[in-house]
Amino acid sequence: MKIDYITEIAVLSRTLIEAIYFTIILVVFSFILGGFKNFIIGNLKSSIGKKAVMVIGALGSTFHQFLHVFMAVVFAHRIEDIKLLQEPDKNNMLGYVKCFDKNENFYQRTGDFFIGIMPFLWGILAIFIGVKVIIPGTLQNILKVVYQNANSITLDFGTLNGIINSNKCMLETFFDVSNVANPHFFIFIFVAGYIFLSMSPDKGDIRCVMRGFSIIFIILMVFNFIDAFDVSKYTFALYIIRAGVLTLGFLEISIVIALISAIISLILMIALG
Repeated sequence: MKIDYITEIAVLSRTLIEAIYFTIILVVFSFILGGFKNFIIGNLKSSIGKKAVMVIGALGSTFHQFLHVFMAVVFAHRIEDIKLLQEPDKNNMLGYVKCFDKNENFYQRTGDFFIGIMPFLWGILAIFIGVKVIIPGTLQNILKVVYQNANSITLDFGTLNGIINSNKCMLETFFDVSNVANPHFFIFIFVAGYIFLSMSPDKGDIRCVMRGFSIIFIILMVFNFIDAFDVSKYTFALYIIRAGVLTLGFLEISIVIALISAIISLILMIALG
């Protein structure tokens, strides 16, 4: 019984660390990308006008709001109002979904998290697919970097150093000279910029994500207990670490792309505003 008790404490401690890590990077990058989105749309409104911004953002905004609606239906939320597309308002929002705030059971409260995070997760997935399709060699190199550096399941300074090295190498690999000289790379930058602007969370989404710590904790705890008691042949701890490295790496890349987009929007505002 003592061994089981120690194991349970170790699993809970590990889960807490992992949950804090994922929550922090999701919330922090949500704020940063949301800020870039607000800045870029504001500049575009001043340079090309609200209607043009609405037309450009039509596909992304519609899909973004559709994901909110879909998850709201899945988690039995009562939808009060939907606007899939509109001219950017004073908060630079191109659409919204309003749900009834008071959720009466755990299942519905769980839905708050998934409703808020789903467009963001789809954005990361779309970027991952975009890299694979448009610049496939880069994705292989990135995965190779992650597998080489993130290869320990122990949460210590060695693993932390591996995570730091992985993300540094991911950025170097992605923005390598051979990539920058490839026309497909600039196509990807354009596509990725649009995806991130479309899928970046607004303030309401971020509030939902911040309420989701317990959900992240529970999901990670299940995988960690499976590892602890050898229920599966897979080592989920290693997959969790690598998923964390990849998520952080792609979010860092997204910040660079968002910065490029912000500079372009600022130039347009100065030139046309």
